[in-house]
Amino acid sequence: MKMSPLRICALAAIALAAAPVGGAEPPADGGDAAHDLARGVVFDRVVLSIMEQYYDPDRAEPVTMLRGALDALERSVAEVKVDYDGGGKKAVVSVLAARHEIDLASIAAPWGLSRAMHGAFGFLAEKLPRDERRDLREIEYAAVNGMLSVLDPHSGAMMPKEWQELRMRLEGEFEGIGIRITTDRRPPCDGDLTVVEVFDDTPAKKAGLRAGDKIVRIGGDSTVNITTDEAADRLRGAHGTKVKIQVKRPDGQLVSMEVARGTIAIESVKWKMLEGGVGYVSLTEFQQDSAAEVAAAVQALRDGGMMKGLVLDVRDNPGGSLDAAGEIADLFLTSGTIVTTAGRHYDDREVRDATAKGTEPPYPLVILVNSFAASAAEVIAGALRNHGRALLIGETTFGKGSVQTIAPLPGEGALRITVAQYLTPGDISIQGVGVAPDVRYAPVTIDREEMNLDMKGPSISERDLDAHLARPTDLDRSDRPGLVTAPLLIPPAERRADLAVFDRCYDADPDRLPYKARRETEIARRIILATSGPTTGELIMSARRLLGEDEAAEVAAVEQALRKNGIDWSAPPSDASPAAKSNDVVSSARLVGKIVPGGKIRISASVKNDGAAPIYRLRAVTASDDPIFDDVEIVFGKVAPGATRKRDAVVELPPVLSGRIDPVTVRFEAAAGPLPSEAAFDAALPATPRARLDYAWHVEDLGNGNGFAEPGEELAIRFWLTNSGDASTFEADAQLSGGPGVDVVKGHVPVGRLAPGKTTSGEMRLRIGSDYPPGRAELRLVVEEWISGRFQRTRSVLERTIVIPVAAASPSPSKAAGTITVKGPQPAALLQVASADGGRVGQAQPGATFPVDARFGSYFRVVLAKDQHAWIAESDTRPGGDGAAAFERAVVRPPVIEIKGGSVRTVRGLSARFEGSAQCAEGVRDLIVFISGKNGDKKAAYVPARGGRPEARLDFSLDLPLAEGANEIVFIARRDADVASSETVFVRATAK
Repeated sequence: MKMSPLRICALAAIALAAAPVGGAEPPADGGDAAHDLARGVVFDRVVLSIMEQYYDPDRAEPVTMLRGALDALERSVAEVKVDYDGGGKKAVVSVLAARHEIDLASIAAPWGLSRAMHGAFGFLAEKLPRDERRDLREIEYAAVNGMLSVLDPHSGAMMPKEWQELRMRLEGEFEGIGIRITTDRRPPCDGDLTVVEVFDDTPAKKAGLRAGDKIVRIGGDSTVNITTDEAADRLRGAHGTKVKIQVKRPDGQLVSMEVARGTIAIESVKWKMLEGGVGYVSLTEFQQDSAAEVAAAVQALRDGGMMKGLVLDVRDNPGGSLDAAGEIADLFLTSGTIVTTAGRHYDDREVRDATAKGTEPPYPLVILVNSFAASAAEVIAGALRNHGRALLIGETTFGKGSVQTIAPLPGEGALRITVAQYLTPGDISIQGVGVAPDVRYAPVTIDREEMNLDMKGPSISERDLDAHLARPTDLDRSDRPGLVTAPLLIPPAERRADLAVFDRCYDADPDRLPYKARRETEIARRIILATSGPTTGELIMSARRLLGEDEAAEVAAVEQALRKNGIDWSAPPSDASPAAKSNDVVSSARLVGKIVPGGKIRISASVKNDGAAPIYRLRAVTASDDPIFDDVEIVFGKVAPGATRKRDAVVELPPVLSGRIDPVTVRFEAAAGPLPSEAAFDAALPATPRARLDYAWHVEDLGNGNGFAEPGEELAIRFWLTNSGDASTFEADAQLSGGPGVDVVKGHVPVGRLAPGKTTSGEMRLRIGSDYPPGRAELRLVVEEWISGRFQRTRSVLERTIVIPVAAASPSPSKAAGTITVKGPQPAALLQVASADGGRVGQAQPGATFPVDARFGSYFRVVLAKDQHAWIAESDTRPGGDGAAAFERAVVRPPVIEIKGGSVRTVRGLSARFEGSAQCAEGVRDLIVFISGKNGDKKAAYVPARGGRPEARLDFSLDLPLAEGANEIVFIARRDADVASSETVFVRATAK
């Protein structure tokens, strides 16, 4: 067989790149711990796929892809720093004091890229500090995804877990019990593992599970602080197997049940009959069986009575199977092109045409779309509308016109790679532009504190994504624009109800749609009933007529609502001059009020009309780098000659402010009359002081008391928290979680609002499973703040892995009595167990005396306080004594970062020096600096402790590059992999 030059190059690349580094052999089991990073087998397979399959080979520039891979490594691995010389000829990868150079000029082809990354992987495998929790496979996947990210936003590599989840969605079924779960902190879930939906005709439904039930145990293990992924893994299983669960009902009742697992179909289609005999089918995603489900739904609607037309709802549908989309479109078309996929070569085209067999009768069809309808959803919308078969109502779709294929990767991962773009009938690419609706509602909000008269409305699009593909240059025809736009006033009560959905962890009425979505569905129904025929043209005629009738009422309602707020929104007369900027109108704007985190502040704007003509329907919109002050609307209405109008817009501040200073521009527009020029002011926000927690913990053996965790034993974990920061915590709680075999009996302890300088403590309980193997149990201690209100979210204040050695059953300690005294001259270690490597819980100063209640080998168990014990080596003590039981707990104190010059500053030039220190008595391992600006996110510096050993004070003086405009610089100081702190500096830079 004769191979193409491309294929020969690809094989050569892999042959060169796959050579083991230093004779390394592949891992025997392919597991994470044994992953051979130096071989880079996943990276090689992806490079080969790019060479053979990627849609646009010109984008696959080796040096650019290499830089993407290296930059991703830098972001994902703390110790890695990547620098490029000024001429772009060399990349230097640094790990601590070690350096690895890559000659970029020598990388002219993909095999050079692969060979260079093998060198980098081998360097990292050798030089990275050993960390038993570091997953080398994640490092390789990070590099792969960094390389793919420069190609387009939809190509990516999935690790086995991700691929398994995607495969289940595409196949449309999984084996489990049939529920949707969450651990959302919003009420009524409150962070507990809660059932938010029970699917119909599933084992869970038959067992009596209900939305709102909280699952407290799965198979005997507690679910306290479990993640949804962990819970899903435990609930899923082979068809016919059973799982025992215990749930807590909203009324507090505990119910135990055993549920047999089954094959659960993921429902993608819902249908019902609307008033007047109009069918409604909702399609949430495109799975393998979606076409058959849609056909069955439509048939059921037609069988149920005289169906006069159909509404097909693909709003919020992200896409999926392109074949399913083609089959559904074919259901409504007798002939013509449905979709064309255009590959990397000119003649690499595949056309899917409609067939007459099985086509539905020609009844009126309306498709509902929005900006979250993408990919396969756009195929249907474009095909049916372009063939004159359907009317589109809603918003312009997302604009994802690319096609991906999925290929396996070594180790059970998968690669998603862009291989083509699809074209709607007429060879129209919707890439980055989407499919425009024929009918669009422009929502209007009128509230004393918040106005929105923007007829354009917010949108999200493919073109907003980094590295998005361009439309094919030889296919630059455009989809036709929308034809009818009508205002839609959102009543205040409806707006509050729409927003209230975000205050709960799940919607009590999952079938309720937002007000705008309901109105779109209703106008679709009315258009179908009013149309004279099934074609797009006939539907548009009905739409124009109905919306024309509705528009007058909507406009009148808008004017009346504005009038109640003191705004004259009357339309200009037909002979009024078009809006044009004039020196006769003066404007100004400023912030008014005190800036308080979580409070409100006003943007006050003033317009003085010194011209001879009135201004009609004057409004202003702000623009700012700070999202808080961006896109704020200020409505003036009519401004008569000689009049001055002052209007305010209320801005709600989040409870946590990032210190920054930003210019705010106020831009004006009007329906007619003289128009003021832009106004501007600076918005300066101070950084919100933060809490910082110092902490200690102590594990108490409640079993035989020897200090070792043993199978079947219960343990108490006591913790102490001290707020050493500058502000109180928000409402916080401490959470403890463990893996399978570790039953967390009590894992939530309220912390509340802990003021600066104050200390609190609490106790948690867990039980080691009776068949837990000897080794170690990893627990996770987390303290989270709950920031409530409009900007509600959780924020972690503390995260710590607690490792508990688990021993096989061992003897109980012997009883002892009396006292011992630390003899010095050095402090004595207070240990978790009777072993030199048992883990310190504190230290006792010479002369401290403790009561003794047990002995184990050459160690005494001493009483620290009520129900609190520790072990001390006999060699550090002498018998007797009557002094105080004085000791210091082993407190973990995150580093304190001090940066000279303040947290908010402005500079001239595109670089600045930052000086300061990170201090911690237990030592600072390193300092990492990230910069986020308009040029993206970048690790700007990595400063290790001198000699590679943690030091009590790590000083730094760094010259950092800046982007013009806003720069957020985050300094992270680490004591170890678990203990770190951060400080943020905001810099606004202007070019010289």
